[in-house]
Amino acid sequence: MELNNFVLRLIILALPGIITLYILRFLKGPNANKKDWENIFELLVLSLVCYLLFYCCVMVSNLIKGTNDEVVFINALFDEKIRIYWPEIIWVSLIGVCVAFFLSFVDTYKLINKFGRLIKVTKRYGDEDVWEFVHNLPEAEWVYVRDHKLDLIYYGFVQLYSDTEKERELLINDVDVYRNSDGEFIYSTKSIYICRDKYDLTIEIPNNKNLEVQK
Repeated sequence: MELNNFVLRLIILALPGIITLYILRFLKGPNANKKDWENIFELLVLSLVCYLLFYCCVMVSNLIKGTNDEVVFINALFDEKIRIYWPEIIWVSLIGVCVAFFLSFVDTYKLINKFGRLIKVTKRYGDEDVWEFVHNLPEAEWVYVRDHKLDLIYYGFVQLYSDTEKERELLINDVDVYRNSDGEFIYSTKSIYICRDKYDLTIEIPNNKNLEVQK
């Protein structure tokens, strides 16, 4: 098999992993700190996991139905005489979508780190940045955001927040705005978009929604 043909087949067969990685990055957010080889390795691992799950499904189906269906992706990779079976690629891609959502769920709720803390093998909470950790707390919905740059306090519901690598961006709904220096109420608005440097904002989580602003 020629090298170009092998690379083309490898790319086609890696489509499920590419789809899985794309959806996972969309759900979790991009990670600019990862090196190229780490992204390639993650792509290969995800592709392998998707095909392995598909293989297990086919084997289970054969046992239940008494059939003898085969999985051709490995042979198709190394033997150009074997045609790439596109329905197989589609099914593996659908499995990849499920894998992406599952991995995002595990990452969002830090299940691996929670289990590690449970058996006392780690004390890490799992996030790369405390910014992400705070916004993943169940109680971090209604918050006070102190804007030190403008001497303001925003009290509202956090609708969206930026990825770790970016500036501190927030979209807050049902906002009450106060002056930070004396706590005086200024106005209310439906939504506010904030974009500041990392050290220009302080987030405080109140005990309940009805607490008055503290100076």
